[in-house]
Amino acid sequence: MLLACRAALRSLVLFLPVLLAVPARAADPVTVNVWQLPSREARTVDQRADLAVLQRFAELHPEVQMDGFRGITAPGMSLDITPLLAMAGGVAPDVLYVNFRISENYIAQGFLAPLDAYVMKWAAEVAGRPIRTVEEAQPVLAHIIKPQVWPVIYREGPDGRKRVWAIPYTTVVQTLAYRKDLFRKAGLDPDRPPRNWDEVYEYARRMTRPAEGEYGIGIAAGPQASWHFINFLWSAGGEAVVEKEGQWRAVYNTPEAVTALQFYQKLNQGAYVRNGKKVKGVAYRGTDVGGKWVLGKLGMYFQYMDDQVMSQVNPNLIGVAPMPFGPGGERGNEINARMQGMNATIQDPRVRDAAWEWIRFRAGDEAKRIRTRIYTEAGYAQYLNPEYLQRYLTPEEYHRFSRQIPKGWAETLQEAVDSGRPEPYGKNCEMIYTEMTPPIEEAWLSTNTDPKYLKGLLDASVAQTNVKLMGLVPPEVMRTRRTVAGLVVLGLIVGFAFVVRIVMRTFAREIAPAPVTGKGWRRFGYAWIVMLPAILSVAVWQYYPVLRGSFMAFQDYKLVLPSRWVWLDNFAEVLYAPAFWQGLLNSLRYMGYVLAFGFLTPVALALALHEVPRGKVLFRTLYYLPAVTTGLVIMFLWKQFYDRTDAGLLNQVLAGAASLVNAVITKVGIHALHFSPQDWLGDPKWAMVMIIIPLVWAGMGPGCLIYLAALKSIPEEMYEAADLDGAGIWSKIRQITVPQLKPLIIINFVGAFIAAAQAFDAVFVMTGGGPVNATRVVGLEIFYTAYIYQKFGYAVAMAWIVGALLVGFTVLQLRILSRVQFKTAEA
Repeated sequence: MLLACRAALRSLVLFLPVLLAVPARAADPVTVNVWQLPSREARTVDQRADLAVLQRFAELHPEVQMDGFRGITAPGMSLDITPLLAMAGGVAPDVLYVNFRISENYIAQGFLAPLDAYVMKWAAEVAGRPIRTVEEAQPVLAHIIKPQVWPVIYREGPDGRKRVWAIPYTTVVQTLAYRKDLFRKAGLDPDRPPRNWDEVYEYARRMTRPAEGEYGIGIAAGPQASWHFINFLWSAGGEAVVEKEGQWRAVYNTPEAVTALQFYQKLNQGAYVRNGKKVKGVAYRGTDVGGKWVLGKLGMYFQYMDDQVMSQVNPNLIGVAPMPFGPGGERGNEINARMQGMNATIQDPRVRDAAWEWIRFRAGDEAKRIRTRIYTEAGYAQYLNPEYLQRYLTPEEYHRFSRQIPKGWAETLQEAVDSGRPEPYGKNCEMIYTEMTPPIEEAWLSTNTDPKYLKGLLDASVAQTNVKLMGLVPPEVMRTRRTVAGLVVLGLIVGFAFVVRIVMRTFAREIAPAPVTGKGWRRFGYAWIVMLPAILSVAVWQYYPVLRGSFMAFQDYKLVLPSRWVWLDNFAEVLYAPAFWQGLLNSLRYMGYVLAFGFLTPVALALALHEVPRGKVLFRTLYYLPAVTTGLVIMFLWKQFYDRTDAGLLNQVLAGAASLVNAVITKVGIHALHFSPQDWLGDPKWAMVMIIIPLVWAGMGPGCLIYLAALKSIPEEMYEAADLDGAGIWSKIRQITVPQLKPLIIINFVGAFIAAAQAFDAVFVMTGGGPVNATRVVGLEIFYTAYIYQKFGYAVAMAWIVGALLVGFTVLQLRILSRVQFKTAEA
């Protein structure tokens, strides 16, 4: 035994140095959640290049695990909205996507962490010497961050200090792309693009053939359609917003802006003669304009060029040119950047450092070298910027590949960079395009070309924008508004207290006689036990958030930074906001259409189906089928039906009907009817009605089933007695059916009224609130205000005012319910 112990001790002594030499366990890997991480299922050259960059980063940093963003998303959700919702939900990625327009609000909200120390360290590594200031780092990183980008990423934060907030990994500029085949078809030289506005219009006129669905130029539509107009504004010498003494102000109502709007209007209203017929307009303007460009139906279109990959289209088919000169000889186009910033809520310093390593690597020389190599090896060297070919390839490779670059592309890119204007990036500028769009839409649709009329449209819009986005309200005016707001808030409190009292008295009168012991408990006690989970659930998930969120109405609420109490300012702003009252008016219109067409239709359908002698189940199934499809799919389906071109189903049906009518009336000497395709969702007169039709179509089937069930509870003896008395169908409906269904009809009416007042999804999908804000209902206004303007307190104040207007109908519904007795049909 002793010998065995000695042998074990000797072995321990011999192997002790080896055990001590074993390295410590590697630290746990760091996980970095990244917005828009490259997919591992790369198919295109661009995707393969992004994936190669990610793989190289993983090789250099094996301790970092990259994870793609899996937060709050929704179909059609834009990049501007999704990160904000993710921040609100506490699931935002560590590395955020940033562009010029959204950068200011991200900084003001405290979403982005300052990157000064990281940038100076990066510049020092590139320069091989110490870098002590960001200004000293700028020339060192000039080949990565262009001069026009620095004012956007390096500016004052909430604490008043200038910081670096984001790093661009790609710079893009807008250019004028054109189809060479349509140029040749119109007898134009494909190697000579338009150089000024006059040539743009003339070229577009010669390429426009409405009968063939071809137009000279494509113009963006939708809630933010002015992102195309701003190129004309800059080329005319105007600006959208300017900063003076730290205050941003909208200025798109200058004489230069009027000149730009006149030309913009001319693209749609300019009349000319083609083949003996008068034709109006040379542009196609629609939300599907990108699709029309891809299909080869547009001669010219504003398109982005990348500072590294200039384009990925066939240079024999597509040409690119700088933005045409305006009437004053100026040229202006958007310059923007795809950027990455660091989430300010990161607590772990290891995660912050790892996030920075990815931000730097994706923007740096190594990533650009990899992308250049992937493109050249795939045979796409002709699409690359010659600057990158020269920087990242050998001299022999550069000499061979640079000759493949299409003539004029590199010069176009450089001219676009030189004339580039940063996309508006000031206070609340992420919605500047939304505010600029209504006046240009109105001018687009109007035949009034008077400069005074156009100036009036822009003046009204600028005044509203400066109040709504920039917060420019004189102090004396604000004092008056606060007084009015105080009276309104007091009225809201008194009104809600009165409503609560009425509701409590109404239901207390119904349950007061029941004792809580003996028979009373046996009759009602179990009911309270059964309802208790539902009551708690509603209280926790609805009423508590409402009460907790009510404080936001009196705050300038921030998601990350400390919120500031503003007391009555939010209510004062809401009460004097034209957009709020316009939203209420649009909601009333929406409610009127819904109740007129959508409420009575199920009742009429139920009465009809109730009288069908055979095939009741078949008809009920057919009418119920739309309910099986999701509402979003139905909206997109009908949106295709409303296509403004000749290919749109509704336009085809009406055109066919007009042809049939003409075939009859022309025989008797009556002039033929003329039908031209209508832009149903783009016309303010039709847009709201077109939104309602799919709702009625999809909702009348499910709605009629409720009334069918109620009709079965009406005793047949009543109808038989009416028949003996000689009553007709209308008399039986008026004297028997309607009185018997009256409680159900009233309850459904109040519910439909409240639901219509809260309308949001259908309008959001179909029009986004356009055209000219004609369908921007108050629910959509609240959504935009909260999740895009990021004015949460203002949105809550707006919601409370709307709720106060609807609370009376809720009380009416509760009082009716308190008097209704529910029983089975057999009873």
